[in-house]
Amino acid sequence: MYSPLIMCGSDPQIETDSTRQTASKIPACGIGTFRWRPDRDEIDHDPEASRLLGVPAESPLTFTQFLSIVHEEDRLRLESAMRDALAFERGDASDVAYRIRRVDDGAERWIGARFRPALAEGRACTLAGILEDISARKAAELLLAASEERYRLLTNATADIFWYCDRHGAFVQPQLAWAAYTGQSFEEHRGWGWLAALPEEERATAAAGWLDALGARLPYRTEVRLWHAASGTYRRVETQALPIVTAGGEVREWVGTVRDVEDLRRTESDLKRTEQSLALALEAADLGAWDIDLRTGIGRWSDALFRMMGHEPTPDRIVERSLWDRTVYPDDVPMVREAARKASIDGGMFAPCAAAFSTP
Repeated sequence: MYSPLIMCGSDPQIETDSTRQTASKIPACGIGTFRWRPDRDEIDHDPEASRLLGVPAESPLTFTQFLSIVHEEDRLRLESAMRDALAFERGDASDVAYRIRRVDDGAERWIGARFRPALAEGRACTLAGILEDISARKAAELLLAASEERYRLLTNATADIFWYCDRHGAFVQPQLAWAAYTGQSFEEHRGWGWLAALPEEERATAAAGWLDALGARLPYRTEVRLWHAASGTYRRVETQALPIVTAGGEVREWVGTVRDVEDLRRTESDLKRTEQSLALALEAADLGAWDIDLRTGIGRWSDALFRMMGHEPTPDRIVERSLWDRTVYPDDVPMVREAARKASIDGGMFAPCAAAFSTP
């Protein structure tokens, strides 16, 4: 993670000169150096380390003063790592990331440190190392972690299949949700193997549509039948995909979802048949039917009701409340509205109402 700074020798002056020579080459990179002398309870630091910590460069810090700068949640971990590095006396380098609160402006920053003991006559006498501000990288890591957590929660909270593929439209990594739904192993859905989970008669059309989307680099949406391993049947699904484009305008990968819409399509089909049957029954009985949204005042009339009221049916069968007010006899308008309100409160039960209507 960090380049090691090796400092050995028993002569304090040699150590100091070595430190200065190394430190003179490092500040331009935004990396500071430090040295902890436990026997003197001093931590020397070069100007760049002083800037990172927000402390004066003229005087060393005591170990207690240094730890007071470290965030309380990271303090014990850093202290243990530094003391262990001295105690083990193996000369191994240690990497630690921790937070500080700068002394001069109170800003919280992430610091990455690498240090190792300097050995003299086989014993660790000092701990020398480097410091680097890694706040930007830590912020990016936290954003990535938050994004991954949102993705995980979203995946667990929905019935959708989330998937991703390379820029060529092929699965290059195992798609766990896809495998759970279709029963395909990674070896089976790898690359374009996912097509085998569609009915044979739909594969050519699905492949052609996907190739068109890849070429156009535009959002993709389609509906197909997909093998559902749990039920042993093909079920209708709606799939959507979006290209992830780099700053340079190149497609890096595609991400998408597959949503099972079989039950929804069956419900829509049943509702449509019910509406058709009701329309035929009303037509045969010469009855008019209507519905109205009490929030907007917009409603719909059946063709029979349009005829009964003496109006030509509109293309979408939608009528404004104003037409109701012009058609219902003025004295009966409050009664009709009260009947509609009562029907909405009673859980969808019909409320009988006799009213007079005027026709053109």
